[in-house]
Amino acid sequence: MDDSIFVNRPIGLYIHVPFCTTLCSYCDFYRTASESGVPEGFEMLLAREADRYREDPPIELDSIYLGGGTPSLLEEDSLERLFEALREIFHWNAGVEVTLEANPETLSPERVRRWRRAGVTRLSIGVQSLNDAELAALGRRATAGQAEAAVFCAAAEGYERLSADLMLGIPGQTLQSFRGSLQRILSWPLDHLSAYMLDLHRGTALYQAVLRGEAELPGEDATSDMYEFMCGAAETHGFEQYEVSNFARPGGRSRHNLRYWRREDCIGIGPSAHGQLRGLRTENPRSTREWSEKLSKGLAPHERTIRVSDRERLENRLIFGIRLSDGVEWGLVETLAGREGRDAERLVAPLLENGYALLEEGRLRLTSRGFLLSNEILTYLLPAAGLSPGTETSTT
Repeated sequence: MDDSIFVNRPIGLYIHVPFCTTLCSYCDFYRTASESGVPEGFEMLLAREADRYREDPPIELDSIYLGGGTPSLLEEDSLERLFEALREIFHWNAGVEVTLEANPETLSPERVRRWRRAGVTRLSIGVQSLNDAELAALGRRATAGQAEAAVFCAAAEGYERLSADLMLGIPGQTLQSFRGSLQRILSWPLDHLSAYMLDLHRGTALYQAVLRGEAELPGEDATSDMYEFMCGAAETHGFEQYEVSNFARPGGRSRHNLRYWRREDCIGIGPSAHGQLRGLRTENPRSTREWSEKLSKGLAPHERTIRVSDRERLENRLIFGIRLSDGVEWGLVETLAGREGRDAERLVAPLLENGYALLEEGRLRLTSRGFLLSNEILTYLLPAAGLSPGTETSTT
């Protein structure tokens, strides 16, 4: 691969903070229960890993994303020390977007003020639902009232870049209850909304509850109705859908999200974090102990390091890019489907004929109907185009 295409481009930084005071029943991301919050000194371990990317001149960042876990559990002093170290290692460009995922119960006016002073420019608040029974089914700690108060607290402290997470397909959720949550959320001072269909992961507490018959999920048709209502309501309130699960007002698109779906370079630090830099993909272990022990020994804390082939890079551009409202360039589809354009035309013909996709201005993009079936469409496209079924498809 020609590494010159990566030179002098601003990149992203993802930071995984795995600690939570309570563990949500549905979550499959790497996290660990810690009633006392984030252990002392964790931020300096993050800085030590980041220091492995020190260069002269320094790498330029235009997006930083703190995810988890519950990164808003970081003490304000710890966050300030981490950012001070990162500013010394990297060049933060003038418009750098710094996102902090925050659970509603962790917000207070003083904390929000200190986050802003430290350099956080954007908050992503985990709301999930405004129905307390649905929140209890998910194992969420905050109530609907706390979620609403958190958003208005952040807005009152000057945050204009605010995002809320919402979930579809929660146990006990109905179209009526979902409408109630969504309509309230759309009236809030937000510039971004992420709305995810519940993905039931084997081994989670919710998976076991459903298996035992102790929790019942809405049917597929009901969840589809929620999704279709959400797309229409979001548009009515000035939100543009730019990815299957993401909506934004003008200027509100998440730079980190776009970088992920476009498969652009992003360094990943912290336990379980994945990153990609100049054609090299790194994967950290899903173990804080193993991650920290490697760092303490002066070793790279990666579980795997993989050189991304040209073919895989093209495949990922299709797999991830098709989820964006902009879609993917037709030339990419032709390249992956075969040397003759007819191969690509045969591949996508059923999608076009059934209204799941459009081919316009040299780009293939999914329609709203296609977005609803995006996983099934990818399942069709991968073997049809001869792509590897093992290609990475999970998100951070």
